[in-house]
Amino acid sequence: MNPLPLVLAELRHNRAAVLAVAVLIALAVSLGVAVSAQERALRKSSAAAAEPFDIVVGMPGSQTQLVLTTVYLQPAALELVPGKVLQRLQDTPGVGFAAPVAFGDYLGSSPIVGSTAALLTLGGSRPLAEGRAFEKVHEAVVGAHVAAKLGDVFEPAHGEPGGPAAGQAHVHHGFDYTVVGRLPVTGTPWDNAIIVPVEAVWLVHALSSGHPAASTGVTANHDDEAENRIPIGPPWLEAEMPGVPAIVVKAKSVGDAYRLRAELRRGGTTAVFPAEILLDLYSTLGDARDVLAIISIAAQALVIAAVLRR
Repeated sequence: MNPLPLVLAELRHNRAAVLAVAVLIALAVSLGVAVSAQERALRKSSAAAAEPFDIVVGMPGSQTQLVLTTVYLQPAALELVPGKVLQRLQDTPGVGFAAPVAFGDYLGSSPIVGSTAALLTLGGSRPLAEGRAFEKVHEAVVGAHVAAKLGDVFEPAHGEPGGPAAGQAHVHHGFDYTVVGRLPVTGTPWDNAIIVPVEAVWLVHALSSGHPAASTGVTANHDDEAENRIPIGPPWLEAEMPGVPAIVVKAKSVGDAYRLRAELRRGGTTAVFPAEILLDLYSTLGDARDVLAIISIAAQALVIAAVLRR
C-alpha cells in the first residue's frame, strides 16, 4: 500500500497540526543533541584552558573561585598572596616557572593581566604568533582575538568591563602601553586578554614595582621613560613587593607538582590543581546533563504519544 496519498490527504486536511507535530519532533531531537554537544564542548574548552597551569596558588578561601578567576579570567576580589611567596618560588627546587596573575584594569572588554614573560611563553615552550614578549614596563602582549595591532598605544581603565569604569573618570591617563606582541590562538578566555608586566599593574595603582629603582612608588604624573628603565620580572626585593591575587606554577615533574602543592598548603596559602576543581565542576555538570536528558526523553515521549493518538 502506498502511504503517500494518505500523507498528502492529512496535510491538506490539517496543515497546522502536522506542522506543529513536525516542529515538536525537531525540538525534542535537537534538545537531546544540544545537551550532549554542549557538554562535550564545555569539557574540551575548560580542559584546554587549564592545561598550561599545573598549580594555582592563592590565599585560603574558595578554591573554585580561585581557579575560575585565574584560569578563566572571571572577575572576583581575591585576597592577595604576599609577594615573598612569589619571590621564594623562583628559587624553589622543582619549579619550572612561577608567574604572578594580577588584575584590576581593562581595555574595553579585554582584561589586562599583570604577569611575567614566563607566562607568555609558558616557560619558553610556546612561541608568540607575532612580535615579541614585553621587555619594558610600558609594553603589552595581546591575546589572539584582541583588536589592537602591534604598535598600538592605549591607556588602561580601572574597574570591570562594560561598567562605569569605561568612563573617562576611571581611565589611567598618562599611563600608556604599547603593543609589542600577540599570543597564538588558544581557544580560551586568554585569547581576549592583554598581558603586561606585573610591575606595570603595581605602578599604575601607585604601588612599589618590587625593584630598587621605584621602591617609593609613583606620583600621579607617570614618566614612561623613567619607568621603562625599571627592571621587570624576577628577582624582586621581598621587602618591596606588593601582593598578587594568584600565582601560577609549572612544575618540572608530576612528583614535584604534588610536593609543591603540599608545601604551599602548609605555608599559609592554598594550592590547587585546576584539574581537581574541573572534576568537581564536571560532576555538577553531569547532574545537570542527566536532568536535561530526562527532559529531552520526556519531550520525545510526548511527541510520540501525540503522533500515535492521531
